[in-house]
Amino acid sequence: MARNAFFARNLLALGTRDKYLSSRCAYSKKSDKYTSITSKTGIKVPAMDISGRVTPLHSRFDPEKEGIRFPQLYKSRGFLIFFGFGGGYHITPFIKDDSVEKILIIDSDLSYFTSTLNDLDLRSLLLDKRVSFLIEEDMNCIRNVLLSTYLPVVTGDLQSIILRPAVQGHQEYFNEVSELIHEVLEQVGDDYTVQTRFGKKWFRNTVNNLEKAEQAAFKIGSVRKVLITAAGPSLDENIDKLIAMRRKVFLIATDTSLPALLKRNIKPDLVISIDCQDISYNHFMQGYPQDVPLLLDLASPSKLTRFTDNQLYFSSGHPFSIYVNRNFRQFPQIDTSGGNVTYAALSLAQALGANEIYVMGADFSYPRGKSYAMETYLYPWFRNLENRFSSLESSFFTFMMHNNSMIKEDFDGYIRYISKPMIGYRKHFEIAASALEAKVTAIEGSGCSLQIENENITPMSTIRPVFAAGSTNRSSSDFLNSYLKKLKAMKKPQYPLWKYISTLDQEEQKLLITILPAAAEINRNGFERDISVNKALHWTIEVLERELSQTS
Repeated sequence: MARNAFFARNLLALGTRDKYLSSRCAYSKKSDKYTSITSKTGIKVPAMDISGRVTPLHSRFDPEKEGIRFPQLYKSRGFLIFFGFGGGYHITPFIKDDSVEKILIIDSDLSYFTSTLNDLDLRSLLLDKRVSFLIEEDMNCIRNVLLSTYLPVVTGDLQSIILRPAVQGHQEYFNEVSELIHEVLEQVGDDYTVQTRFGKKWFRNTVNNLEKAEQAAFKIGSVRKVLITAAGPSLDENIDKLIAMRRKVFLIATDTSLPALLKRNIKPDLVISIDCQDISYNHFMQGYPQDVPLLLDLASPSKLTRFTDNQLYFSSGHPFSIYVNRNFRQFPQIDTSGGNVTYAALSLAQALGANEIYVMGADFSYPRGKSYAMETYLYPWFRNLENRFSSLESSFFTFMMHNNSMIKEDFDGYIRYISKPMIGYRKHFEIAASALEAKVTAIEGSGCSLQIENENITPMSTIRPVFAAGSTNRSSSDFLNSYLKKLKAMKKPQYPLWKYISTLDQEEQKLLITILPAAAEINRNGFERDISVNKALHWTIEVLERELSQTS
């Protein structure tokens, strides 16, 4: 077959799956480094000029037989990332295995990839719905693709498979890709762990909150200076500074810090709460000022609405919340990916247009063995438990040391305890604060010092943001009934998931994403991934039917 005929057929096959890459290949020149040899079995093997030496990327004797060995060497299935494409001989055997959910092929040279399309018939790979290519893409593109396609409950574990000659030819590029994958795995892993704990609760809380969220209607105008109070012990140390600053700033209190403020007769301008757990209720047990707006995540416990009618909801990154935002009512967006309410408050300050942001009580540690500022939620609880055998201090120390990852640090004449999760929270906060177009200042105390790099105060924008929810043209019950009807009409999940998903249209795929956090929680209990998704669909339908029967 003529070489251009191979290219035309390969390009047509690639175009059905990736028009952008197909177009790039159509206008790409043949690589000067590309050459090929003929193996002992008579088929072509792509080769590369490395330091003046022609190096075949596969076996020069029998590349197909060599490729068959790869599935034996790499036992993991699920999501496979191939470093280097070559002639695809090491990849083709994997597409015969239905337990492989996703194949992502990363290579560093578009012209070399294009040259390969000229020489080999690669249509079986190019047409497979599981296969995607990232050829000569930058790290941001690779990161975004990984974050959007690697869904552990659907795609399973991730395994990197290396075509060594191809990697050796572009070592620096693939080293960078490898580091990036490790970062993404850590981020996705953290998020997935949270889903396995709270996936069902997020959904239940959001469904329960929709009627209130439909009625909630207040707005917050833009502000210039914001002070955020967290609940670390250094909040006590800086109370005098807080009082001095109070009239000059818009005060955002995290829910954990609210009792400490109210005990000192300091009333915030706004309170934010993001935790989906019922423990959030304890932060408000000592009272709530009715004229202060309460900003809640759509996935917050519905019982928090008992404290005030002066409430507004925001949408975080939970899949069902995103679906609600697109199909029911547009809620303000707050970034909660940092894993704690102080991080969310920082995102809120940005959304309000602040160009000066001060943070107080964000210790990310337990300085001097203290967990929280005075009078926060644990103090009343531990006082009730206090007796001559168990002091208040011992209760707090026991609470701190329940974390096995605790690190003891001697600092400036006193001891600080830091857990590994706190280190992660602090890192995320520092990165987010440094990236803002506003000056972020952490008021120092005995907690960990924050390394925030931005120093300039940006001018106030002439476009003043307003923080408010949009309107809706239907009731929450109508929305939920419509959502329930669509879920019931969906095809039932089955093995293998990649084939099942390929039968879904775009709308059905969006519906599927809304149930994946619940599937992650079910999967934690030992069920296979396809069974977990199936059970999550049934569970979601049951929750909706129960909720709608109570409101009808």
